[in-house]
Amino acid sequence: MKVCVPTSGQGGLSEEICDHFGCAPFFTVVDTDDGSVGCFANPNHEHAFGHCNPAASFGGRQIDALVVARMAPPLAIRLHRMGIRIF
Repeated sequence: MKVCVPTSGQGGLSEEICDHFGCAPFFTVVDTDDGSVGCFANPNHEHAFGHCNPAASFGGRQIDALVVARMAPPLAIRLHRMGIRIF
């Protein structure tokens, strides 16, 4: 399973978690199957409030689950429809 966390930088597991999913400058991804940790920039981090595009943010990467502090219900619904679990 690939678990994604919005982060403020590229520091991997030691990086500060970003409180706002859509505006996070980076995403840190942990693959629970092999233990690998990766990070990628969020190309969609600058957008108007309420216009987050998770498909653009993930750039075609497979994400199975998100760990977030909070999320707007409409975005949670869109992610759920993409097959992404939210914690």
